[in-house]
Amino acid sequence: MAFFGSTVTAAATVNPYESSRIGVVGCSNTADILSRYAGSSAVDNVWFDNINYGGGHLAVWADIEGQGASYWTSFQDNLETYGASSVWVQVCIRDNWTSASGMTEEQQALLTTVVDHIRELTSPTIDIYVSPLNSYLIHSCDLIGPYSVDNSIELADWAASTGLGLRGPDIGPLTPQMLAPDGCHPRGEGRTLGGQQIAAFFDQVDTASAPGSPDAYLLWLQGELGNRWLCSSTLRAAGLP
Repeated sequence: MAFFGSTVTAAATVNPYESSRIGVVGCSNTADILSRYAGSSAVDNVWFDNINYGGGHLAVWADIEGQGASYWTSFQDNLETYGASSVWVQVCIRDNWTSASGMTEEQQALLTTVVDHIRELTSPTIDIYVSPLNSYLIHSCDLIGPYSVDNSIELADWAASTGLGLRGPDIGPLTPQMLAPDGCHPRGEGRTLGGQQIAAFFDQVDTASAPGSPDAYLLWLQGELGNRWLCSSTLRAAGLP
């Protein structure tokens, strides 16, 4: 596997794919919620077509020249088709890459590799929003194990605190009724909720109180959907009750 240090072509200082669209890196859960994004957004500025990222957990994306090659090909195809002014990364972590003791240096290195490669393909100064995997009201997804969501929340917060990226939106919490029988993937109302949350954040991102700040997004979403739909971790980060 070619992790951390794959040879790539240096990017120009100007993004050759600049557009009003927001690129996407993620997994099947990301694709599931984006399937309902277009019906919720007023601007449709996030990629939502051709998001073929099934199995795209963080370690696969970081394996740029190995297992991740097909994912980056899909990303590049969408980049050339739609362009991107910024990129949203949803951190999906499989159980065998998680840690019961919290975020690891290995996970940080994986995320750094992914973010660096996005900037190599686009521009060194492109804004990259980092979000955790969607949260669950009752966790029962064996594929990601009991620590993936918490690890991904820490990674998203770490990326924002270190300047690696900007803090992206939180998705969920999803109830059991919002999930497929595997207990992992959003379906029905789960996809609708996720699509609404993505639209609420990225429709508002240009008018947020500061770059990457969730304050304006959360105040808007609180009025639209009510507190019951908001992730408690994001509410705490924004200082909302």
